[in-house]
Amino acid sequence: MISVERVVDLTRPITTDMAMWPGTPAPSFETRVTVEENGFFARLWHLWEHTGTHIDAPAHFIPGGITVESLPLAGLVCPAVVIDVADRCEGEPDYAVSTGDVTRFEAEYGKVPAGSATLIRSGWDALGDDHERFMGPAGDLHFPGIGEEAARLLVEDRGVLGIGAAQPCDEAA
Repeated sequence: MISVERVVDLTRPITTDMAMWPGTPAPSFETRVTVEENGFFARLWHLWEHTGTHIDAPAHFIPGGITVESLPLAGLVCPAVVIDVADRCEGEPDYAVSTGDVTRFEAEYGKVPAGSATLIRSGWDALGDDHERFMGPAGDLHFPGIGEEAARLLVEDRGVLGIGAAQPCDEAA
């Protein structure tokens, strides 16, 4: 049984003007039912599968990989660590988290525990409503990510269940 010290909401609101992957349509919302006319309120949402806060299942990158509804729920609720590289990402849109970033984190906070998730705080979420600054000019993508060696270290050597990007908030910082 996992003990929960605190729950941190890392979601970002879905808006019609949020930064989107190039070529994908912006979300739209259509009010279809109102309390006044129907006794309840409901909207029809139109949005791309990878809009806003979401999980990429292996099928997103691996042909024949499992899809999000097949991910075991037990693996989606786990302790998390936040590796903050926001200072290194400032002015560096192509910054890739390195094994050095992981080992610096571990020197200060201890080894990343197996069975946890590792969240990377790049600070890039502050640009979430500025398409060009968030992802780079159209057709020329530039945004922080995680380097292959750091990802392998976390998954293969540390046994993390997932790697993600974290929005900053007082509780997670």
